[in-house]
Amino acid sequence: MVEQLLKKLRDEGINIFRLVLMQKDGSYEIAEAFPTAPCHNCYSVSKAVTATAIGILQDKGKLSVKDSMDNFFDLSGYDSEAWKKINIEHLLNHTTGIGKGFLFEADRYDIPTKDWVDWTLRQPFVYEPGEKYVYSNSTFYLLSVIVEKVSGKTLIEFLRGELFSKLGINEYAWESCPMGHTIGATGLYLMTKDMAEFCRLYLNEGEYNGERILSKDWCRYVHKGEIGSYCGGFTSSVSGRYMVAGAHSQFGIIAPDKGVVLAGHSFIVEHNENYRQMRKEFLDSLPDYKEQN
Repeated sequence: MVEQLLKKLRDEGINIFRLVLMQKDGSYEIAEAFPTAPCHNCYSVSKAVTATAIGILQDKGKLSVKDSMDNFFDLSGYDSEAWKKINIEHLLNHTTGIGKGFLFEADRYDIPTKDWVDWTLRQPFVYEPGEKYVYSNSTFYLLSVIVEKVSGKTLIEFLRGELFSKLGINEYAWESCPMGHTIGATGLYLMTKDMAEFCRLYLNEGEYNGERILSKDWCRYVHKGEIGSYCGGFTSSVSGRYMVAGAHSQFGIIAPDKGVVLAGHSFIVEHNENYRQMRKEFLDSLPDYKEQN
């Protein structure tokens, strides 16, 4: 079944090379266009994984999404009054008030300092916190640093014990900044199957093979339900579905209405409405798996 979708997408000129369709119980189908490395860059799918670390820490009572930046950073020498108005939730939603996005591939390696935290905290504010959505890798980089400050471990080290090992994810890598902080916003390399396993955790509202890893409250927090709403790297879609997505069309679609997730890795994919429509039609045509588990 998933092989037919892969062929259909590639016939449309969409350069997807691996798809995984996974049910609630972990059974899955995989289709590959050609042999390639097992792990690939998830790009901004990484943001949802970083947000999950925040969810785990909130569930443990170590922080709250309402905590402001002065809980985690020494703001002396910066616009401290402005930063004190910003909380973790603003970072998760890209609504800090900074007027432009940055720390993307096009600019982060040309920053004239190794201290990306300092660079971020010095950026000028254009809007009030919560006023305007401005997509930026900087917000999830700060979230990564917050995880490190709270847990005493880098983001990748924290998630090794709290998430990856519990999901059976053993092969992965994550880019770090010149100061050694996990980037958080991008640069996570996973197998496509493991990206599907991550999405399955949310499909099952925080439970994985009988173990609770995340609270239902957190899973519902990132899935607002309103079409187009964004929180923590998750975007709500049609039919109660939501998804994680990264540059060049890396994706994971969580479809509670069908009881499945669909994950894919791609090489560069241009904007193509047929691509989105075919994914939707494929999910719509699936039998209902949700009552079988």
